[in-house]
Amino acid sequence: YAALLAAPDGTANNAPDPGKEQYEAVGISGVGVDALGNPSMGELSLLGDVVDRKFPGAIDTREELNTLARAAEAVIEGAAGRAQPSLDQLQLLGVTGLTPENLAAAQRAVAASADNGSEVDTLPELQAVIDAALQRMADALKIIREYNGTNTVPTLQTYFDASVNGGNADNLGAVNSAIALLPEGRTDTVTEVQAVVNAYQAVLSAADGTDNNAAKPTIAQYEQIAVTGVDKAVEESLLGDAIDLKRPADVDTVAEIQALAESAAVVLGPASGQTGLRPLQKADLEALGVDATRVRDIYLPYVRSELGETSGTTGGTGIDTLGELQGVVNAAVRTAALDIIKRWDGNALANVVPDVQVYADAGATGVEAANVEAVNSAVARLSPALKDTRAEVQGIVDAYNQVLQAADGADDDTLTLTAQDYRDKLGVRGLDNSDGSNNPRRESLRGDAIDNAFTAEVDSAGELQALADIVVKVIAQATPGQAPQAISEAEFEPLGIDPVLLTPARAARLLTDIRTLG
Repeated sequence: YAALLAAPDGTANNAPDPGKEQYEAVGISGVGVDALGNPSMGELSLLGDVVDRKFPGAIDTREELNTLARAAEAVIEGAAGRAQPSLDQLQLLGVTGLTPENLAAAQRAVAASADNGSEVDTLPELQAVIDAALQRMADALKIIREYNGTNTVPTLQTYFDASVNGGNADNLGAVNSAIALLPEGRTDTVTEVQAVVNAYQAVLSAADGTDNNAAKPTIAQYEQIAVTGVDKAVEESLLGDAIDLKRPADVDTVAEIQALAESAAVVLGPASGQTGLRPLQKADLEALGVDATRVRDIYLPYVRSELGETSGTTGGTGIDTLGELQGVVNAAVRTAALDIIKRWDGNALANVVPDVQVYADAGATGVEAANVEAVNSAVARLSPALKDTRAEVQGIVDAYNQVLQAADGADDDTLTLTAQDYRDKLGVRGLDNSDGSNNPRRESLRGDAIDNAFTAEVDSAGELQALADIVVKVIAQATPGQAPQAISEAEFEPLGIDPVLLTPARAARLLTDIRTLG
């Protein structure tokens, strides 16, 4: 023990290194033997060198000597690829220049040295190995800190040398796109750069193409990768939902994420907390993952209005998930289509002409290219209150399709429409009585006339009205007590009577017969 106490004199290499037996003699076991039980001359060498450099009194207790021995052992074990020395252990051995931030770089350098410890079995060698690693780390951090997208590009080795974990071939470009946008003051430490890597990896991990199966990036993480404008919980939620449906290639640049963030802000409107937002476009919905197939330009004003109202009344929470957003968009499309139908009055200069898709989007079935003009002609004659629900629009379509199907040129009595149906669904007036009740005689003649007609003769509500008008006149001729109205030869045409064959004399005789027969 006297020999051990005499070794620390503050001067290196001026005394022989204590042997394994000397350490054991004072109760310090395990010196000179590695974790696998094999002889470890490196440990004896490093411990002896460190002891020799200590000043008297530095190791004047068994506990101090044992602590030093364990530190030397940790270095040699680290060189062999096993557990690495701690910051306290390296500093105890006399290594300088270490901090918690650069410790990992030092430990990796020790691990990369010769497995038998021969490159770190003296303090100068250990210091040299660590100094070289710390210099590489400083150089790497400088490259990262100064990267702006036009100068030296950080590589995987750069991040490794900087002691930053998590970099790989799949995320390198994405991380660099963020580093290039961040100011130097936010990328000049390992901790800051590590935060960038971790944040971007969170985005890429979330982008797995499956909804709601992964943790979504946070507001802080968006800020760490230089994405701006995401500072509200509703933005975080909607943007996270959108990213969750993406693939990594869709979000592997900050520009791509920033574009999604802008679309999310546009959708959320005032709830995003941003001002001066541009108008919502269909592309914004598609970018976020909404099925916007049915969102036409003519519907966009309605979609914007519906989203704005929902955002305002819920603070954005009513549209901060893709499911909610899809529901609002679908409802807005239905509202838009119904409103277009409700507003249709036949004036194409002032209103949108409903087409087949408009009726489908309103929830009505049975409208196609062959009958849409006929249906529109009826819609145009009805008041808005008779065509502002899906059920009412469907009733209009069904009624006109029944007319068109009945008009097959054969007298087979397939029509079941009442005078009220003609009035309230087809805009054809005059077939009912003055009190609104059905007039069986008018209904019978009208039904026969349509039944014997062909489609082209009844494919507009105007033609149906002309038919109704002549039916009313004919029935008036046959009804005692009603003043007969003059009927021209041409007016009989909707009833299937050829006006060419109906000379004035024949027309007069026909009217006389109608009055006579009742």
